Amino acid sequence: EKSPKSTEIIISTKMDAPEWAKMERGLLEANAQLMDLVVEKYVNPANGYLKLVECFGGEDGPDDAMDAVYNWPLVYVLGGSKHTLDLFNFMWEGHIKQYTQVGMYYREFITSFDWLHNGEGYQPFFMLPLADPDDPKTRDRILRFANFYTGRDTSVHNYDPKHKIIRSVLTGSK
Repeated sequence: EKSPKSTEIIISTKMDAPEWAKMERGLLEANAQLMDLVVEKYVNPANGYLKLVECFGGEDGPDDAMDAVYNWPLVYVLGGSKHTLDLFNFMWEGHIKQYTQVGMYYREFITSFDWLHNGEGYQPFFMLPLADPDDPKTRDRILRFANFYTGRDTSVHNYDPKHKIIRSVLTGSK
């Protein structure tokens, strides 16, 4: 068989970024500035805890605490600075500790809540493997959380192996 001829293309003229790319970069930078303002106003700089009163109940769960920052890892994934990922990780680690302290998390996961709210609360976490696929802490959590629903973690009874279903819409780490 004949192989097609390869063609080498040499680009020697510098070109400015297109206007849309400059606008996109500006949007990412504006998001980073807003993230700094949110952290400055609403997050304890010593521990990453949100400055709020933790409440129990359907309308005041840990998922609501993450609603305002659910897309922060996406800012980094789309090209934001490493600082944006660091800010989110600082808040995320504080969030886990804060809600563990009040008993709403156990083993870094909600103790028992419906999956709609679990999904809301963990939405930013689900983007972390895309943002930093080699982070061992995220990898460990993903495996641990998944095993709450596969039956591999025998201390959690979310999964019914006989019927191959999740036992209830209310699930968690307990």
